[in-house]
Amino acid sequence: GKRPQDLLALSAALGPRARLVMLGGLPADAGRKASFMRRAEAAGVGERIVWTGPLSPEDLSRHLSALDVYVHTHTAGASSRSTTLVSALAHGLPVVAYEGPETTPAFADGGLTLAPRGDAVALTEHVTALLDAPGARARAGAEARNLHARDFAWDTIARKLEEAVS
Repeated sequence: GKRPQDLLALSAALGPRARLVMLGGLPADAGRKASFMRRAEAAGVGERIVWTGPLSPEDLSRHLSALDVYVHTHTAGASSRSTTLVSALAHGLPVVAYEGPETTPAFADGGLTLAPRGDAVALTEHVTALLDAPGARARAGAEARNLHARDFAWDTIARKLEEAVS
C-alpha cells in the first residue's frame, strides 16, 4: 500500500535542495530496497536518498528530529495504525499524507496536510509549500505535536480507556 514511486517523483521535483531519508527497515526489505534504488537511479535521484536501516528507539527519535517534513504515502491514508506517522507527530513534524479509507477524523480535522490518495502532484505541491515557508512549517509542526498530545500520547490513551471502562 505504500507508493514509493511518489517519493521518487517528489525527490525529482524538489531537486538537490532535498534529501529523502528512508527510516528503518527489515532484512526482508532487501529486495524492495534494491528495486527502489534501481528506480531512483533511473530517475536521477539515487544520490539524494539515505537509508538508515533498522533503528533503536533513540536513533529513530534522533533521525525524526532532524527532518523538516514527514511524508506518508500509504494508499490507506493517514492512520493511527502507522507507528512511524504517530512518532512523527510526537516529534512535532509537519506531515503531508494521502487521504484514504483509514484516514480518521483526528487526522482529517487538523495537524496534517492531506493530498488526495495517489495524487503525487498534490503531494509534491504540499511538501514544497511547507519547505518554502518556514513559518507555515513551524505552525504545522506545532499542530502535529498538539494532535499527538490530544489523541495519541500514552497518558491520553490511558485516560480515554479508563473513561470507557468506568
